[in-house]
Amino acid sequence: HLEVEAGGGGRGGAGAVRVCGIPVGACYDRATTRLNLYNEALGPPDAAMLSEVLLRGPCGGWLTCVDLNRNALGSEGCRALAVALAALQSLEILQLGVNDIGDEGCSALAQPLARLAALKALYVYQNGITAVGCAALMASVPAMPSLSQLYLSHNPIGDAGYSALAATFAQVKWTALGVRNVSVERDVVADVDHLPLAPSILFLDLMENRVDSASPAAAELVSKAARNARILLPALPSPA
Repeated sequence: HLEVEAGGGGRGGAGAVRVCGIPVGACYDRATTRLNLYNEALGPPDAAMLSEVLLRGPCGGWLTCVDLNRNALGSEGCRALAVALAALQSLEILQLGVNDIGDEGCSALAQPLARLAALKALYVYQNGITAVGCAALMASVPAMPSLSQLYLSHNPIGDAGYSALAATFAQVKWTALGVRNVSVERDVVADVDHLPLAPSILFLDLMENRVDSASPAAAELVSKAARNARILLPALPSPA
């Protein structure tokens, strides 16, 4: 399968018409399954153009990954992108980390994301998302049957946002959760007994959060972490 990068050759040659640096011809090629737009300084107008291409072209039917990490989409760009999400029925990975999307952008994406039955992994780390945006996103999570990986680290979701996430622990068979440094003041391990930590969890990052007590849940998680190098925990207090 072909991965098309902004500014890369892709299909169509050096003189091809481009949108966001991608040859438009590549969007009509079934070999194009991944769009790599990582760190291309794309803003809201670029998101609107990309959305138009995805809506008008047939590639939405076979794209499996769109990488928009480290751009400048903002909430306006997310609203533009949300219009095209319904066309991406084969999408498995959507990467939107470090885009300053905030609560408005996250809320704009929540409902359209719920229509993506194939979506497995969502990256929204470091986006200024608070409890409001997190709650909107978590309300859509149960409607995403394939979603099993969520990367939410470095967003100030706080206790209320973390509670909304924790409410999905009993509903979703998570295999990867990134929740590092999310401004939680409560004990972040208090709800982990609801997580299907073994054998489904492959990655869990709870670093840079607060742990109040060496609870039975914490002890169980420490035991699992000792056997799985991809479970990353904050410093846990010793039992009294």
